[in-house]
Amino acid sequence: MLEFLKRLVGGRADDNEREERGAASDVVGKYFELSDQIQRARAHRNCHDAIAAARQTGPLLRAFVEGCKRDYGEFDMTTSHSVHTAATLMAVIGEPSNPMAQLLE
Repeated sequence: MLEFLKRLVGGRADDNEREERGAASDVVGKYFELSDQIQRARAHRNCHDAIAAARQTGPLLRAFVEGCKRDYGEFDMTTSHSVHTAATLMAVIGEPSNPMAQLLE
């Protein structure tokens, strides 16, 4: 009976932890997918598609950083295509005067 209760209580905690990791992994995966889209669009000189993908990363940034810290113990990335490349492209093609504000909306 004691083993059953341990599994019952422990199982729920494990399920919750798995769900959190799954959600974090989904965000991390989506972030890197969008980063790849930005790189491909930039390579094809398609600024508008690169910027569109970058705009999608803005809402993911906080969860992405938290997911990396949870999965790897730290966040050690020094550059981000969504922040560095897209903001430059927005400025070059004449997007609004504060491209970073748009990325992070």
